[in-house]
Amino acid sequence: MATRLPLFPLGTVLVPGLVLPLHIFEPRYRVLVEALMALPEGATRQFGIVAIRTGHEVGEGNATALHAVGCIAELREVTPYSDGRFDIVTVGEGRFRVVGLDEAAGTPYLTGLVELIDEPDGEGDLEALTDRVVEQFAEYRAVLDVDVTELPDDPRVVSSLVAAAVILDLP
Repeated sequence: MATRLPLFPLGTVLVPGLVLPLHIFEPRYRVLVEALMALPEGATRQFGIVAIRTGHEVGEGNATALHAVGCIAELREVTPYSDGRFDIVTVGEGRFRVVGLDEAAGTPYLTGLVELIDEPDGEGDLEALTDRVVEQFAEYRAVLDVDVTELPDDPRVVSSLVAAAVILDLP
């Protein structure tokens, strides 16, 4: 079943469990942050980060196509400025698939119709698979001549950290 979720198209990908700070300066996203802050105390303040397939982040006619999968961003910190801008800190939660746009939402920002993506653990020996990913990631970082830090044992955390740390083009 589809759920309505405010969308924030970006030229980057948010990964579950990781932090993404953002500087909010466009009027439509100021409205989004204000709407989230107006929610009752204790309410979940979330929106969707979805990567731009074609177009750009800022201005009229910006994002003309979005990727199908995004990540829920939970708003954790807000620093307002006197001119209406905000610095915010978000944390990636679960992933979602965009199944449509709510054209009648009546907001200056996009509102998506999304379905949450289940995050199954997978099959097979997860410990062995995680160990192999950690080894290959260490080799990758050694080629880049970057210090290798120890990764945690949790397979989901390893997959998110590695996905966020590798240098890849968006496509």
